[in-house]
Amino acid sequence: MKKRLFLLLFCLNLIPLYMLAQLKGWKPGAIAEAGFVAGTAEPSYDWRSQFTLSKKQWSVGVGAGVDDYKFRSVPLVLQGRRYFGQRKLKLFALASGGLNIVTDKSEPQPNWWWMWGGTRNSIMPTSIINHYQNGYYAELGTGIAFLSKKQHGFTLGLSWSRKTTTEWYETEATMTSNPTDMDRTTNRYQLNRMVLRLGYKW
Repeated sequence: MKKRLFLLLFCLNLIPLYMLAQLKGWKPGAIAEAGFVAGTAEPSYDWRSQFTLSKKQWSVGVGAGVDDYKFRSVPLVLQGRRYFGQRKLKLFALASGGLNIVTDKSEPQPNWWWMWGGTRNSIMPTSIINHYQNGYYAELGTGIAFLSKKQHGFTLGLSWSRKTTTEWYETEATMTSNPTDMDRTTNRYQLNRMVLRLGYKW
């Protein structure tokens, strides 16, 4: 199911680019990247690919990827790049924004709650299941591109990025004998990270 959703979103990315490709002077291309992600949580990795349209020193693209930082998600983003310089070695600046689709589904966690009634007390096992809501994805960065005459080649970039989500789960209410009484816990994440990326531009 996750793979089908990813493929569907990836194919939908092609629609606006196909429409823009009809405009004179825009050249289609693609960029694939893999990144090392570091922040306050445990370091992780991400990868992404995008279809692009380029004209002179400007490039726009839409893409999707997999981001494993803290929890797995699929960023679906629109990105713009501005290249500087006329030689094969070019600097660039980028900005990205879009939807952060959470695909992480945690396994039920064991939980214990206390029940009393009459003269007999007991401890009852239950489970906790985390639920996630989609958030947004944003990025600002800079880098350097090592390009051939055809403007193909490797890129190296450093970016600040943020992905957000809301996590919630329910547990049996404490100090009650009614198992239908529930307490809800909500955590809102705004994860700021630095990302070092190596990519290839076609």
